[in-house]
Amino acid sequence: KAEKGGEDACFVLRDQGAFGVMDGVGGWADEGVDPAAYSATFAERSAAAVLMGASDPREVIRAAHERVKIVGSTTACVAILDGENAIVNVGNLGDAGAMIARGKEDHFRTPSQQHEFNCPFQLGWREFYPESDRASDAEVFAVDVRPGDALIMGSDGLWDNVPPREVAEVCAACVGRGETAQETAEAIAANTGSMKICTCRKRQPASQQLDAVQADHKGIAHNVHQRHDALKAGVVGDGRLDQRPAPAERCAASDLQRPRAESETPTLPGDYHTACACNAP
Repeated sequence: KAEKGGEDACFVLRDQGAFGVMDGVGGWADEGVDPAAYSATFAERSAAAVLMGASDPREVIRAAHERVKIVGSTTACVAILDGENAIVNVGNLGDAGAMIARGKEDHFRTPSQQHEFNCPFQLGWREFYPESDRASDAEVFAVDVRPGDALIMGSDGLWDNVPPREVAEVCAACVGRGETAQETAEAIAANTGSMKICTCRKRQPASQQLDAVQADHKGIAHNVHQRHDALKAGVVGDGRLDQRPAPAERCAASDLQRPRAESETPTLPGDYHTACACNAP
């Protein structure tokens, strides 16, 4: 995983206040398929769906699922800020997820969706992978937020190894010290390194299993990657410019390719990346 940059992907859209985490299912490697290809493409299509006007996380997931036609599968978590109504809309399918930290408490967290142990809900190209779940299976939540609340998104590599209460406590400590989103995210990710990481298992497609701080009011988010597990952290703040984090480009190893030229696909902005910081050397 480390040599090829991991299997997770994410997207960040500043002005739309939208971001997401996708985790490619590693079992596809046994079939000679790169698990990262599906999750990366899914992140691209999710971002394109937002830019084309989708504002409901489940609709974003559905639109991406319909347009990714390569072999593989992924879990998906998408969050979109509604600043006017002080709500974060979260859609989650699988064992990635999101939580809202309020002070040192986990105010909200998405439940994991699994068919059975190590077999998360996942989306794949149904013509090739008919066992795929459907975007309609994604759970959607509208969470009231207030200034100072922190939104953390990550793959199962975070949630399987760091208790939500501990994530909230790290967030609160970083915010109290006035640290940036990047520093806060790195502090949370460092805690995954201090926990015992489970390396004895590899998630499988369902078919194999049966035979997953600080951002301003516009929703700027930052991501880091620790031991190949994507993490994004942000704080719903008051939008003061002196609290804006560094550009998202600092968190990405490189730009991934834009979606293929299609008349209905908008041009993605320069701050859109699906590469996580962990992919950097």
